[in-house]
Amino acid sequence: MELYLFNPEHDLALAHGEPHYLPPQIVRQFAQDYALLPFWYAKDNSSLLLFSEEQQQFLHHYNRLFNRSLTGIFHSQLKELSDLSKINPWGWNTTLIEQLIKAGITQQFLPSLAYIKDLTQLSHRSFSVNLLPQLQLSTYFCGESKLFQSVEELNGFVQSHSHSVLKEPLSGSGRGIMWCEQTLIPSLQTWAKRVIERQNGVIAEPMYSKVLDFAMEFEMDSNSQCNFVGYSMFYTSSLGSYQGNYLLNDKEIEKRIAHYVPLEELQLLKEKIQSHLKDLVGSTYQGFLGVDMMICSFSDFPLYRIHPCVEVNFRMNMGLVAHSIQANFMDYNAQGKFTTYYYRKEGEALAEHKMMEKKYPSIIKNNKLVSGYLPLVPVTSTSRYRAWVIVE
Repeated sequence: MELYLFNPEHDLALAHGEPHYLPPQIVRQFAQDYALLPFWYAKDNSSLLLFSEEQQQFLHHYNRLFNRSLTGIFHSQLKELSDLSKINPWGWNTTLIEQLIKAGITQQFLPSLAYIKDLTQLSHRSFSVNLLPQLQLSTYFCGESKLFQSVEELNGFVQSHSHSVLKEPLSGSGRGIMWCEQTLIPSLQTWAKRVIERQNGVIAEPMYSKVLDFAMEFEMDSNSQCNFVGYSMFYTSSLGSYQGNYLLNDKEIEKRIAHYVPLEELQLLKEKIQSHLKDLVGSTYQGFLGVDMMICSFSDFPLYRIHPCVEVNFRMNMGLVAHSIQANFMDYNAQGKFTTYYYRKEGEALAEHKMMEKKYPSIIKNNKLVSGYLPLVPVTSTSRYRAWVIVE
């Protein structure tokens, strides 16, 4: 039996580096509210790590709706598992390992500290910086990204560009990102100095005129092969934070990208990434990963170009969740939207959930969502995070 768990603090814990890291309360709430998210990508006959009886009831209901056979277990039951074969978290880090050991999980199901060290190096944004130049395959590609280890060098880069994006090397999902206009103001200098001391550098990139966000999703297997899983087309806030995905099949996503760049360029990019990841990662990492990309507009020909490596996430990600929902819980040609949202006050999530249930009644036929609104995780009076799908 395989066990799935959602630990969204993964990126923060990896950046912190110590086993006794305590994430902010808001992130711990996120983990609890989304505990059932793995339902949408877990293998059948697996178990999910839950927090409440309400979540258990929700799981039973969704098992019936979609003809699945997942079971829910609580943290107190981990030490009693006798048929455990594998643990699948959102991402591995020393904090999670420490928590699972305390819960009674034996070392045979946990990665080594050497593995976590390698994973931390792969997750460092310098990996994307080094990969990006190798993916400039033709005039239909763009992208510049550099790692600076001094504020002085960083300041020179910022002054040479009208708008720049600055990133912490170890962070994820829109966190640790700063924006500036040709001037490294004192507050940004202080931030950059602190990040350089803690993470051995700051990433700087020019700001591009973005038209569309998308990603290629892969899985590194036990034979060091990099297998293409599918595409993800997503949308973000004005500050770059992830907000949701468009639920489209791979052919439709290719069609939309081909509106901007030739499809053969996209296919070539996919092959090159697979080749490079096989060589650069090999057996160091096993599991899912996503390469975030974007289409950018320019004033000269080609008018649209692919930025082929905005960042690489060596973990499970929302794009893979959306891809699994579209592939396994919707008709092939159905289209929709997968959305995540945070509410500042208790009760707001539940009120909006009830409103959407009435406004967009769900229709499920043959264990597939045909149309309407479907919550992906339970929504209660204390929920602060929601995830839902609306299918047209």
